[in-house]
Amino acid sequence: MDIGTLLLILAIATLTAAFILQPLFARRKPQRDELIAHWVEELGREHTEAESGAICPQCGQSVHAGDRFCASCGTRLKED
Repeated sequence: MDIGTLLLILAIATLTAAFILQPLFARRKPQRDELIAHWVEELGREHTEAESGAICPQCGQSVHAGDRFCASCGTRLKED
């Protein structure tokens, strides 16, 4: 076989695989969308906490207002 034949076979195999696998990826799209929405919500929550000024002085991770220790690095936080 020459290179042209091999490339043609590869192209046909790729198109066939894409056609067969397309329904599988279409079913996973709602799961992917839910996961992305969860990530966006989590990042928004972290951003809100960071804006409130509750940040660990050691590692810079956001912490909740009532936390006594950083959940990320374990540094003792100042008590209000």
